[in-house]
Amino acid sequence: MFARAMRVVVDRDLAEEAVQEAFVRAWRARATFDPSVGPIDSWLIAITGNVAVDLARARARRPH
Repeated sequence: MFARAMRVVVDRDLAEEAVQEAFVRAWRARATFDPSVGPIDSWLIAITGNVAVDLARARARRPH
């Protein structure tokens, strides 16, 4: 998950934040996980990618 986040955001601190947020989102959405669709690691990596993109976009919108 960290490697996926790093590929998106490139910043270590932001990648760590993305992984933490991904676990929070996964926990909240745990009822929607369907193991017949795919393994849990793929589900978590997809969530991590989405969170990382969200964080990268939010950072790009902030003024320097």
